Amino acid sequence: GYSRSFRDRGTGRKFESSTMGEKLRDIDYSRESLPTLNKMTYKEHPSVANMSPQQRQSLLEEYDIVVRSSSGHDYPNPITDFRHTGFPEYIIRRFEKMGFTQPTPIQMQAWPLAMTGTDVLGLAATGSGKTLAFAIPSIMHINANPLSEGDQGKPQVVVVAPTRELAQQIEKDYFDIGCSRPDRDSREGHRVVCLTGGSMRGRQISLLGKGLEIIVATPGRLIDCVESGAVSLDRVSYVVLDEADRMLDMGFEPQILKVLGQIRPDRQILFFSATWPRDIQNLARKILRSPVRIQIGDTNLKPSLTVKQTVQFIADAEKNRRLMHILKGIQPHVRVLIFVDQKRTAEDLRSFLEYSDMHASTMHGDKSQREREEVLRQFRSGRMCILIASDVAARGLDVKGIRVVINYDMPLTMESYVHRIGRTGRAGEKGLAISFCTHSFRFSSELIDLMTECKQHVPESLILFNRGGFRETLITPDLETDWTSIPSDPPAKSRPPSNRGYQSIGGSYFNPRGSGPQQDRGDNQRGYRRGSYFAGRNFNSKGGSGGYGTGSQGYQEGYNSYNANGGYRSQARLEGADPYNYEYGD
Repeated sequence: GYSRSFRDRGTGRKFESSTMGEKLRDIDYSRESLPTLNKMTYKEHPSVANMSPQQRQSLLEEYDIVVRSSSGHDYPNPITDFRHTGFPEYIIRRFEKMGFTQPTPIQMQAWPLAMTGTDVLGLAATGSGKTLAFAIPSIMHINANPLSEGDQGKPQVVVVAPTRELAQQIEKDYFDIGCSRPDRDSREGHRVVCLTGGSMRGRQISLLGKGLEIIVATPGRLIDCVESGAVSLDRVSYVVLDEADRMLDMGFEPQILKVLGQIRPDRQILFFSATWPRDIQNLARKILRSPVRIQIGDTNLKPSLTVKQTVQFIADAEKNRRLMHILKGIQPHVRVLIFVDQKRTAEDLRSFLEYSDMHASTMHGDKSQREREEVLRQFRSGRMCILIASDVAARGLDVKGIRVVINYDMPLTMESYVHRIGRTGRAGEKGLAISFCTHSFRFSSELIDLMTECKQHVPESLILFNRGGFRETLITPDLETDWTSIPSDPPAKSRPPSNRGYQSIGGSYFNPRGSGPQQDRGDNQRGYRRGSYFAGRNFNSKGGSGGYGTGSQGYQEGYNSYNANGGYRSQARLEGADPYNYEYGD
């Protein structure tokens, strides 16, 4: 059932918190004889052990790592070479196959700490490599603690994540290092089962019955399986709470405590969060024992410095046309993530792009689990390069290689804004975040501060909006988009002539994202005359022309949609800049 309401810090929206698990009673382990637990799985490599205090401090400063021990005890030196970790050879080979050259900062310090059995508090942004920071030590922990014959098949590791998308991504990362599902043979790794709502419950319970070592789960489905007797956590000794701040935002603290009440008290806990607000600090104090805190960079919420942020003021009626203008300048293989604030907007926008021969997928709360998995599979593989998502995907979505994030609808809070644009620019890669701002934009002052702190150009329009609100003279011209910021080739300033506006198969001069057989759009019958593409303009579908200006910005556009040969020509001029000239057709 649902009885407790809460308000998400990131989106500002109100939700109901599940009361599932209230009847679940904590296990009294004082009456049980527990097998001895071996938490120490780390043997320090001589090259790491011989690091001087000065060398260690220099290394920590170089990678912006801050380590604090709550007990005051010393902590192991960071590891900078995979060969110094002591991991099984098959894992090292997989690192090499995946193209990894050295550990990320969170991995450098979390690996030796986790393998000494310490409770770890990791403060690191999404995309920092934290999944492998806890996943590989969990494998070492299992190897060091074989179960008795009577306990074979019981889980020893539990990873709890806030969303099914994140849980599935963690499961995939376990597969990447040699693990497999119980119904598939793996000669190297251990067995892992992912338990999430929205998936086939019977299938998940069937996998649990085949035996496993690792569970990756969302809180609700995990408690459901424990309450029903489908799985026991009495042999779990290694626990991970990933994106704990998001779980608290979603009202899952009671469920987290219920899960921990089923697990032996001398367990090891690894606790990861991107932010460090007071409620997260309180939960950490409640469940961790003498933890060592690893902080990567600043715990204040801010995006990666490799993300270029662009803010464009625009009227609501112009969003679709502006989006088309941007997408036309991005090469077809570049992954683009578009955020909207409503499910209906996502589907309407997908239909608009499809009508414009730009193929896109959507992800939101009304999608079934199977649909979500298929969408993510296509997006990751590059078969579909435009994904339109509501905030349900903002924290759970983990796809490498997203180059552009577009806030079609601005979020309600700065926190949600940072989480959204954090989908690009991950692991040091460059990315571009474009945000459409309208009269309802709410956090201009905070955004100015954030962009200034991140050494971003703050547009004059944003400063003026912050002073006096939205007005027509603030509208950003199309050409203010900085195409050189997009990690792909910029649009050519001159197109070679062609007697076909669109090619007959995937792609064209006008729309490189088209796929599949396309109608010849450069003929006398149709030309290019769908007025809806340019909503709000004086656009004549019968071949006339239209133009408009935006006052002080001196911006003019002209369209000539239809000529004797069915070509399409446009000129766009911005005062003080060279025009971009496009020609389609002869």
